[in-house]
Amino acid sequence: MNARAERRTDVTIRPAVTRDLPAIMDLIAELDRLQEDWRVFPSRPSLREETLGRYQRAIRDQAGNDVLMVAEASGVVVGSAFGHVLVPSTVSDEPAMELSGVVVLPTHRRRGIAGALTETIARFAHERGIRMLTLKTFAQNEPALRFWERLGFSHRMVQLVAPADREARRSSPQA
Repeated sequence: MNARAERRTDVTIRPAVTRDLPAIMDLIAELDRLQEDWRVFPSRPSLREETLGRYQRAIRDQAGNDVLMVAEASGVVVGSAFGHVLVPSTVSDEPAMELSGVVVLPTHRRRGIAGALTETIARFAHERGIRMLTLKTFAQNEPALRFWERLGFSHRMVQLVAPADREARRSSPQA
């Protein structure tokens, strides 16, 4: 991907730079708050610092396999998205680009910004010979599921969870 910025009406999609990190981390905190009720696993105490470190590395190594993009309107970061190359399958070595941290300020939603961020990361992946994009969202997040499906994403797998203590009691012999 070349470093040129892409314009969408009053919004510019561009690679993130260091000065964008505080705004991006605020967006990630908002995303975390939105997803809080759906979590079954508690977040690691170091998650914020780990995320910041990943984003700093993506900014430093723009020729690498990770990309951090922002959407900017009138000099303000209004959205962000992170792409990370990984091998998502346990039966294949084919890499994919995993999208995460796709978030847009509520005041700027429904303007095509998340789609433009996704499209830019898809081009980044395509230029590296990566064929597939992946992402994770909570099953209860029906608006997000509909959004991603409209962009052409489809369900690949479902993660099911159950409390271990309940399952252990259910399968143990009755005394």
